[in-house]
Amino acid sequence: LDVRDKVTGQPVYASDVRLPGMLYAAIVHCPVFKGTPKSIDESSIAGMKGVRKIVRMDDAVAVIADSWWRAQRAADALKVTWDDRGNGALSSSAIAELVRGGIETQSAQVGHKRGDAPTALGGAVRRLTADYEVPFLAHATMEPQNCTAHVKADGVEVWAPSQDPATAVATAALAAGVPHNKVTMHRMMLGGGFGRRAPIQEYVRQSVLIAKEVSEPVKLVWSREQDIRHDLYRPLSMARLSAGLDADGMPTALTIRLAGPSFVASLVPAFIPSVVDWTYISGLGDEMGYDVPNYQVDYAIRSTAVPLGVWRAINYTQNAFYKESFIDEMAHEAGIDPYLYRRKLLAKAPRDLAVLDAAAKKADWTSPPPSGVFRGIALSRACGTHCAQVAEISFEGRRLRVRRVISAIDPGYAVNPLSIEMQTQGAIVYALTAALYGEITIAGGGVEQSNFDSYEMLRIADAPRVETVVVPSGGFWGGVGEPPVPPLAPALCNAIFAATGKRVRTLPLKNHDFISI
Repeated sequence: LDVRDKVTGQPVYASDVRLPGMLYAAIVHCPVFKGTPKSIDESSIAGMKGVRKIVRMDDAVAVIADSWWRAQRAADALKVTWDDRGNGALSSSAIAELVRGGIETQSAQVGHKRGDAPTALGGAVRRLTADYEVPFLAHATMEPQNCTAHVKADGVEVWAPSQDPATAVATAALAAGVPHNKVTMHRMMLGGGFGRRAPIQEYVRQSVLIAKEVSEPVKLVWSREQDIRHDLYRPLSMARLSAGLDADGMPTALTIRLAGPSFVASLVPAFIPSVVDWTYISGLGDEMGYDVPNYQVDYAIRSTAVPLGVWRAINYTQNAFYKESFIDEMAHEAGIDPYLYRRKLLAKAPRDLAVLDAAAKKADWTSPPPSGVFRGIALSRACGTHCAQVAEISFEGRRLRVRRVISAIDPGYAVNPLSIEMQTQGAIVYALTAALYGEITIAGGGVEQSNFDSYEMLRIADAPRVETVVVPSGGFWGGVGEPPVPPLAPALCNAIFAATGKRVRTLPLKNHDFISI
């Protein structure tokens, strides 16, 4: 219904909101996670033009001015002494050591079990084990976090980019100290969400708290640096996978141990570990698809001070990387083509088999690729949808080039095939960015990256050709915007193995010395 407005440039994004008499706010958070302002030297910005007020909050300090640029300049110049609340020594290496301990521990929650995998593993003809790891990731929405709020005697009005308007209303009501029915919510177009603007919307809370300090409406806009350094990150995660193979190389047992922080535990810590966090094993439970008679997935939660959130395709992303990379390792150990190996394991999963076959057919998998071109394949279920991908790569000297990605998808019903194609393209660009470059590192209790020079995005010149094959089987409604994300990283890394003979078990690829990105 909004196509005409979109193609004629009519939609108003939250950052476009303009109201009569509106003021602007810029914000500075403590550089250390969970830190708070201890003291503020207001004289450090005394006399700066256009500055109206300094607002102190529990987790940040904001400056209100008559333009955002003036507010941001003042925020940059403002001298704040912070209390790091004991988190100043937090580092990537310390977090990695903590999480690695979860891989080794004997105590873990069982998320899925069939048969007796540990016993079957011990009696297998051959055993195969590998450890995998992925880093924290930021959302890096093109539109930074922002919200406009106007607090009046009879309630509060907000203009917000929200993936969850009900949460935005509740957040605004709590911040303003009014009932929900006293909040008027204008849901604006958002310049990228990817989960960042869903379960936690602290920018809405901050905007309302700031607007309470003045009578005019106030637009809060985070700088890019604040956005990268104070995101709600996809968790760092590790996995150990062990398979028992029979004489033909097929799995008789498979165990997967996951370890890392849980965003569910960060939201409701009182319920963990007494309650199983089913999101942690997303894609590895009944959704796994492969027929392995003895199978067990367990996990050890290792919480840190790093703030967590949902990231496009949630925990399916890292779990698909682990599973599909290891399936490829099993196929190689068995001496069977990775596509045909998967086919053997999908006899009881016809929809998975259909998208796998569709992707392989479109890629002409059974014929040799052109000279210098190498292929990898991967399969996943996410958000109720089946998706398989083939990645084609080449090397220009040592420089990796992702040439083409074929993505076959079964969301049940396909209402608008063009929309499915466009969402697939966006998902693959997002996933490829993360696989090549995505990494948030921690030092001194905070994030080291700050802008697109240090948290890099995929350039148009490096984007692959994306070919989408829609395979609607009917009978269910699945998602489309997220499911093409998880298979990309394993398909790409499996192609790298085909090209180099070296396994990629940690991301991003920029950290591997045998690949120049």
